[in-house]
Amino acid sequence: MDTVRAKASSIIKHDVMVQYIADTRFPWPDQNTNSEVTEKYGIWPSDYVTIVNVRRKQRAIQFGGRMWYPDIVIVNDKAEVREIGEVELEDDISTAIVDKWRGYAAAASIGPQGYPKLFIYVPASKLEQAQKIIDGNSIRYAGLRAYEISDDLNTLKLSVIITNEL
Repeated sequence: MDTVRAKASSIIKHDVMVQYIADTRFPWPDQNTNSEVTEKYGIWPSDYVTIVNVRRKQRAIQFGGRMWYPDIVIVNDKAEVREIGEVELEDDISTAIVDKWRGYAAAASIGPQGYPKLFIYVPASKLEQAQKIIDGNSIRYAGLRAYEISDDLNTLKLSVIITNEL
């Protein structure tokens, strides 16, 4: 029973973090109205829509002969995928994740610096392992972020680790 509770707790934390990231990073708060934020991150295109695939699957991408549902998908008014955000659980961080990250990178648009607009969020405790997997498999991505979330869900923390592309 403890294993079931632990898994359920992990999924709840994941879903809370996905929604938090979608609400606060896609776009950034005040991204189009605050000149300092706009200067740093650019203007969020008016036709971008943030889709969250938690609790209800809404927007899939296809690769490897199957449909995948990234946690966060940003599409434009032509339904083209522009950006992807993926929040991983501790148990997800292994070499088994390489194909998923590569597929997501291939589905995301390429930013001005030449990197796919894929933003990967991993538990802070798994950051080093995730970085080794990314580097060892030449996965291209826009940003790697670490997150922490308290057991009571009252404290959420994001850390910017690497930004190749805004």
